[in-house]
Amino acid sequence: MNVQARKRQHSEHDQLLGLEPVAVEPCISRDYFELECERIFRRVWLNVGHATQLTGENSYFVHEIPNIGASVIVTRDSHGEIRAFHNVCVHRGNRLVRTQRGRRLRFVCGYHGWTYDQAGRLLKVPDEDQFPCLNKAELGLKPVAVDCWNGFVFINLHPEPAQTLPESLDGLYNALDGFPFEHSQLASRSVARVKANWKVCMDIGSEGYHVAYVHRSSAPDSHISKDNPQGHLPSVRLFGAHRSTAFRANPTHNPTPAEGFVMRHAATVLQGTEEPETPAGLNLHKTENWGFDTHILFPNFGLLMGPGWFVTHRYWPVAVDETIWETSLHSLPPRTIGERLSLEFSAVFTRDLIREDWAQVQNVQKGLATGALTHTQLSDQEVMVRHAYKVIDDHVRTP
Repeated sequence: MNVQARKRQHSEHDQLLGLEPVAVEPCISRDYFELECERIFRRVWLNVGHATQLTGENSYFVHEIPNIGASVIVTRDSHGEIRAFHNVCVHRGNRLVRTQRGRRLRFVCGYHGWTYDQAGRLLKVPDEDQFPCLNKAELGLKPVAVDCWNGFVFINLHPEPAQTLPESLDGLYNALDGFPFEHSQLASRSVARVKANWKVCMDIGSEGYHVAYVHRSSAPDSHISKDNPQGHLPSVRLFGAHRSTAFRANPTHNPTPAEGFVMRHAATVLQGTEEPETPAGLNLHKTENWGFDTHILFPNFGLLMGPGWFVTHRYWPVAVDETIWETSLHSLPPRTIGERLSLEFSAVFTRDLIREDWAQVQNVQKGLATGALTHTQLSDQEVMVRHAYKVIDDHVRTP
């Protein structure tokens, strides 16, 4: 391909990722979707939540993975150990736990009363003497591989994962050390069932090219400026299957009256910091006028990080053209009324941005579904999108 002579960003990734247009088929093909389900979501580490959701001994939450029909119980047992199990009674396959979260010493099946403890052990079988070959010691809940990174809980549904979680996270594993994840609390959460392929949903957060257009009303100048009108990414780093970038803040940003009011008391998600070395775990790219970092963890987990806050996105496939998109804002606990107001502003602002994204990706899916395009064109500023499709395709093509 003939590329015009010009100063290009991110060309260091050309050899790995190429420069050709990217096929549309992975976003509209049901056969491709089925391969993703089997060769990605049943084999790799998936983030399902954060350890702060397990509020004490004998607490639990349940996570559904709709595209493969899996349901997983994540527990913190009486010794504080985090465990995970298939949410299936070993008697006759009944869905064991029907509530999303809580605290229990025992899990009792609603079908025939089989009872398990937080460690998955089978404790009680009603009418046990009618089972001539029953061995309770061998009939605990089916375990699921589980591990934590910075408090984020990951599971792997494969009986024998090909990699440990640290191995799978590659160089990103230690990159965020020092950030106070464990001291943060949930500030807001939104969930939407979006009529778009999960990759289309993920794409929009992987580049800044769309900001001036999709967010022209909600964020007209917070992360674009005269010096950076198209939201260029200062750098892109690849960590194996994962990728990382930063978004610049606009030093001449003109806040709305509401934002200006809360800014007098505390920073919002719109302000970064001009100090490239602080705080710990942030600004990996040493960006001037830094706004926030974006890390996309394979296959479907987005992590945005700023001073005292982080946002998570989880894109759960439902069908080739449908996704459950979960978004959560976490922050350090507010110490003053001013910080509480700032946090409320940030929560509403995040909600409004995500709603604009939801609308946009559904419009993209409608266009792709027409069959008018076989490929899409990607710029150097969309290199993270290109990386995602290559990594996903590599896994899909691995039997």
